[in-house]
Amino acid sequence: MILGAGPSQVSAIKKAVRLGYHVITVDYLPDNVGHKHSHRYVNCSTTDKEGVLRAASQNHVDGITTFCSDVAVPTVAYVSTRLGLPGFAECTAEVLSYKDRFREFQENNGLDHPDFVSASSPQELMQKIAQLHFPVVFKPVDYSGSRGVSRVDRPDTRSWRHAFEHAWNFSRSGRVIAETFTNGIEVGGDAFLAGGRVAFAAISQKYLRGFVPTGHRFPTFLSENDQRRVVDEIEMTCRAAGYTEGALNYDIMVAPEQISVIEMSPRTGGNGIQELVERAFGVDLVALALQTAVSDPPSDVRPKTPITGCGSWILGSRKAGLLTELVTADEVMKAVPEVFDFQTDYQEGNRVPAFTHSGNRIGRILFDCRDAKHYARIVRRLARSCHFEVEGKARRQRTK
Repeated sequence: MILGAGPSQVSAIKKAVRLGYHVITVDYLPDNVGHKHSHRYVNCSTTDKEGVLRAASQNHVDGITTFCSDVAVPTVAYVSTRLGLPGFAECTAEVLSYKDRFREFQENNGLDHPDFVSASSPQELMQKIAQLHFPVVFKPVDYSGSRGVSRVDRPDTRSWRHAFEHAWNFSRSGRVIAETFTNGIEVGGDAFLAGGRVAFAAISQKYLRGFVPTGHRFPTFLSENDQRRVVDEIEMTCRAAGYTEGALNYDIMVAPEQISVIEMSPRTGGNGIQELVERAFGVDLVALALQTAVSDPPSDVRPKTPITGCGSWILGSRKAGLLTELVTADEVMKAVPEVFDFQTDYQEGNRVPAFTHSGNRIGRILFDCRDAKHYARIVRRLARSCHFEVEGKARRQRTK
């Protein structure tokens, strides 16, 4: 059973079917694209623990998992625990799924982390915010993908109240975390744990526009020493959280004096990270996650090929509106032959949101590249080639 059937889950659903699993997808949107590729689907929210439990029990599933979705992680733990399926504990899911609990967990276990406070109202935050040094970053405690995240540089009440309300509007629990901005180099990526150790880690160069990811590139530019520091911090954090087996997505801030885990989740990453990892390292993290979910012996997690450089670029609109024209995959690949995969989440005639967070992308493009300079040149070529029009505007938009 795979929780989530949106565009980000499609490649994992297809992979599960190709590997011979009987796949049941769960999503509250019956027309979501992932359902077209599974054997059966259940119309249920992935956050409805009891509803998913009933469906899993009635269908006698052998395993349950999710891909690219933090909101489904607590449900995976809840169902697997009650049905005796492979998985991780509910307490682990809670720690890794809620930003305020994760910061408290880091503090209690002596792990590096920024100073933080959390609150459910501006009045509550008013009593706590003096504890923080500005700049301060505001986030909803229970959402990922840069949703509701903003930075306030000075402690004036009007600015931080606006940031609080922005984050609060994205929070399902109505709670916001405010934390001191951490300087350093932000990296991301996916890893796989086996027996409590990091059996494999793919560390990416992360490209950002503010807090919104616009792409990733492998391999990382970090030194071997800093890569070891990242892996050590992942292992220490997962060991303390009780997470020992399975896929892991993470964002980490690397500074000379400390390594701070921004957040991590027991699932694979989105925006094409899974496909990039397989392209660059020859490691199929989706297959490993599926095998772990049903206790199949996992395949070899060591890199099987020399590292090949590759990257991603996220396509998004500066404004919301009606998508009246969108470049095709054939047009992109003809203009930029390095592209090996182009996925769009919308079609002409759909209404598209403004690209203010990862969930509002129009699509993503994966391509081969040698290094950072080559990546930058390809992105410039993609920006010229990936035209789209919103609300009939004659001027063609390009993601900056």
